[in-house]
Amino acid sequence: MSVDVIVPVFTDALRTSTSHQVGIKKLNDSLRSCDNKVEFINIILSGYFDKVLVCTKKDASVERIVSFFSTFAASVAEDTDDSAFSTILHHLLTRTKADNKVVRGRACETLSHIFTKISDEVEFSSSLWNAVETGLLPLLRDKCANVRLWAVRAIKKFQNEEDLTIIKEILRLMSSDPVKDIRAAATTAIVLKSMTLSEVVKKMEDISPDVRKAAVTKLTDPQLTIRHIPIEYRPRIVKNGLLDRNESVATATACLIMKWFEQLNHSILRLFKCFDMLEHEKELNLVANCVLLELDTSKIYTSALKDSVFNQGIDQLKKAKKLKDVCVTSAEVYWVICRCEYAKGNWGINAYQDLVSDIVPSMEALTKQMVCVSNSYKNDANGSGLSLFRWLLRLTAFVNSDELG
Repeated sequence: MSVDVIVPVFTDALRTSTSHQVGIKKLNDSLRSCDNKVEFINIILSGYFDKVLVCTKKDASVERIVSFFSTFAASVAEDTDDSAFSTILHHLLTRTKADNKVVRGRACETLSHIFTKISDEVEFSSSLWNAVETGLLPLLRDKCANVRLWAVRAIKKFQNEEDLTIIKEILRLMSSDPVKDIRAAATTAIVLKSMTLSEVVKKMEDISPDVRKAAVTKLTDPQLTIRHIPIEYRPRIVKNGLLDRNESVATATACLIMKWFEQLNHSILRLFKCFDMLEHEKELNLVANCVLLELDTSKIYTSALKDSVFNQGIDQLKKAKKLKDVCVTSAEVYWVICRCEYAKGNWGINAYQDLVSDIVPSMEALTKQMVCVSNSYKNDANGSGLSLFRWLLRLTAFVNSDELG
């Protein structure tokens, strides 16, 4: 068995990260060709990598070795013979039990990087899975904050809905750990299910802006749509996020709202209907202003898309201008109100007046619509007719003052 390749590979990896890809290939080639893979791995672990575990200070060369080794270990995990990878994990899990908190922290950090880099398609044997769970779970209560931090990052792939032990421990860290970085890491790590979603939303009220931002970022998970979020949580997310005193939290929330907007095929009317429009007008206004500001200032949206969004509901209002017997919806009327209010606050007077002239019906037409609403919702039990009537009344404020005469 040739191990001559190990020394120069680790020496290069220590100096520069540009050598990592080549070095990992050399180690993998040597590992595949050797007769005793476990012995080869043990030489790397005991002879070279263990030296890194006792390093207390942050050092670029140490971080390079941790990154290099974790990438190598992740590549080993994809081998059909799992003896080498099993040796790596058991060795690191043993180090997590060390008396030295620095060693425990470095071992957890390395495991975290390994599990992050491993493909989701890699399957663990049940014995290996159980060993990781058993080894990492107690570390979520370690007295050293750095150990808890890396342990929660390392264990996130091992959450199991059939056994809620790990999920409950991560939820505990989210809600009560005194260290903000650990609460943020736990919020990032928690699996999104019905039982955990409410706790993530609660973290938007955490005292730390880092935790609040982690909660918003978690809600932008690609697998989570606005339909997965209960309707009672949505206004809370909007209000707490967009009005957050920390700019990064507010910006992250704006990105979340635009993600919802895109999931609904850029339909502002459908987005409005995802809220209780009668009870949460203030939150709807925040949503509308967020979308309008993004469309008005961002360069990522085409002119055709912007025009399509701006004109949603306008056709119905234009029919109202012609005194047709058409009752518009609450979402359509409210979108026109939001557009007028946004233009009034952000555009020049001429542009604002042109917009109002183009999209707001005459007083006569609005009056006809209010009569139509009044007749149609005589037995309205849920208040939708009242909200529509109120918004039509608000729309009269934008009618030209000369017409009001």
